[in-house]
Amino acid sequence: MRELNRELRARGVTVERFVRVACPARGTTLASGRLDRWASVMLNLLGAGFDATGNVIPGLQPVARGYDLLKNFLLAVVRERTDARILPGLEAMMPDSPLVGLLNAPDVNVEHPLHVLAGDFQGDGLLPWLGDCVSEVFYGSETDLVVNTPSMSGGAQRERGILQKYLAGPEVVHFSYFRRDESALALLAALAGDDSDYQRLE
Repeated sequence: MRELNRELRARGVTVERFVRVACPARGTTLASGRLDRWASVMLNLLGAGFDATGNVIPGLQPVARGYDLLKNFLLAVVRERTDARILPGLEAMMPDSPLVGLLNAPDVNVEHPLHVLAGDFQGDGLLPWLGDCVSEVFYGSETDLVVNTPSMSGGAQRERGILQKYLAGPEVVHFSYFRRDESALALLAALAGDDSDYQRLE
């Protein structure tokens, strides 16, 4: 990072504005203690592919083959997620992590404005709607299925405010921001100095 800063200074590059996209600035519930319950539910659902004697229910052999592998993976993630030496990225996104506390320090005030793209998945149809409901119960708020929507506008106080573009719909998921015109064009517009798609947050 220091070398990058030196290179930017040497070239005379200055950053006038940037757009934060679906950033877990206040952390994400997915990396919190609720991950334990989520993993437990997933393993129980997958375990439903076995009958009372432990035999695979006909038609669910592919699920059974991957069950042990997924089980071991999920248990390892749950066990190690708080160890920054093993999973530093996941630990940093825990709502009570030191990094999240630093990013949201109440005595920090940044002069420059901030542009935020924030998304909320909204299911269209019965099964996606049920999935949306389950995800919001798990996260405790709106979400793009990976990051809590309210977390995306977190961070230090901004003297010139936070400008946010709020996106919602069945295609708004954490991995869709850069491939959907609604969000990608709003991102490019903000970088070019056009804030017309953004609303200032209180």
